[in-house]
Order: sequence, then C-alpha cells, then structure tokens
Amino acid sequence: MAERRIPELIQLISDKFHAEADEKFSQYGITGSQIKLLIQLIENGNEMTQRELELKMDVSHPTVVGLVNRLEQNGFLKCCICTSDKRNKIVRTTDKALEVAKNIRDGYFEHERKMLDGFDNEEIKILHNMLTRLYKNV
Repeated sequence: MAERRIPELIQLISDKFHAEADEKFSQYGITGSQIKLLIQLIENGNEMTQRELELKMDVSHPTVVGLVNRLEQNGFLKCCICTSDKRNKIVRTTDKALEVAKNIRDGYFEHERKMLDGFDNEEIKILHNMLTRLYKNV
C-alpha cells in the first residue's frame, strides 16, 4: 500500500477529530465547531462581535453566522445589534452556555490531549510550528 500524502493525512486527522468531538458532545446538543466558537467567547470575556469571531477563528462570515444562529436557537447565545455601529452584531454567552462550559471546555481539551498522546512537549512544539508553517503556505 502506498504511503499517504500529507494533505490526505491532514484531512483524515481533521475528519476523525471532528467526528469524535461531535459524538462526544452530542449529549449537550452541540457540535465540535460550535464548541470552538463558545470557547472563543468564554476566553474573550463572554462577548464578541461576529467580526471578531471571524478573525479569531479564521473562518468566513457565513460560517460564523451559521454557527451563531444555531447556538442562539439552542439557547447558548444571545445576539444584539451594536449601538455604536449598527453593522456589527454582538454575540454573548447565556447562562445555559456557562452551565455546560466547564464540561465542554475540559472535554474538548481532553480530546486534544488524547490526539497528542505519546508526544513529548518538544515534539508538540515542533509539530505546532510545522503545522503553522504549512497553514501559512496554503
């Protein structure tokens, strides 16, 4: 069997990581992508504009809009128009989000640690640097 090419390996790792995260967090009615958005909000004071989320997560406007809309429908977020700039939508976590935040956050990082099992700190640092360079190259 031929050795897999790097882009294929990256895609397979990403697909498996997201599928396992989606399964693990289905008990909360939330997906892995939605968790990443909630973590961003929590780590940034529980409130950001949609534009700030786009930039922090490095995703498109439609992606953030979709994630925010689903999280708002499920009671994890509240949104309002920014009073100083009507073009901006402010996104805030709700009590429901904060109630499950610790379990979600701990579970997400546990999932990441599982993926890096067997790597020492230096290897993780090297891997991170290499993946960052790959990302900048594409």
